[in-house]
Amino acid sequence: MKMNMVIGKKQLVLASLVVGLSLAVYLNWQFSKVNGDFTVSDILESDKNYGESVLTGAEETEECEMLINARITRDTARDEALEALSSITTDTALSKEEIASLTAKAEALSANIEKESKAESIIKAKGMNSVVHITDDKANITVQSEAGLSSKQAVQIQEVVISECGIKPEKIVIVEVK
Repeated sequence: MKMNMVIGKKQLVLASLVVGLSLAVYLNWQFSKVNGDFTVSDILESDKNYGESVLTGAEETEECEMLINARITRDTARDEALEALSSITTDTALSKEEIASLTAKAEALSANIEKESKAESIIKAKGMNSVVHITDDKANITVQSEAGLSSKQAVQIQEVVISECGIKPEKIVIVEVK
C-alpha cells in the first residue's frame, strides 16, 4: 500500500498558522521577561493597576460666578420660551400652519439646547469652563480663563462649535471672562 504524500493548500495554511502562532508565543515570552526570569508572581506583585483611570490634562477649576449666572439665565429663558411655545400650540384657535410654525420653532430651540450642551461638554473636556449660547446661525461662547485665552484654545473652541453646531466661523463670538 502506497501512502499518498500530496500536500494540499489547507495543510500548508494550517502549518503556516501553527508556525506563526508558535513564533508569536516565543516572542511574547522573550519580550515579557522581567529581570531575565519570567514568573507570574512578578506580574501579580507589581504596583501597576491596569484598570485604574487616570485624569490627565484638564485640571479641575472652579466655575466663576458669572458663568454660573449666565448658564442659569440662559436655561431659564429657554425654559420659559419652550413653555410659552407649548402653551400656544395647545390653543385651538390657531390654524394648522401657525401650529406647524410654532412646533418648528420649538424643535429648533430644542436642537439648539442639545448643541449647546454637547459643545459645552467637549469644551469642558478640553479643560475650559464655558457657556455656549446659540441663536439661529450664531454662537456666543463665554469662556472662563485665569491666565488668558491662548490662540490655540480659541481655535479649539471654534473647531468644537463648527463641528458640533454647524455654525460658520465668522458667526462665532468668543468672550473671555477672568
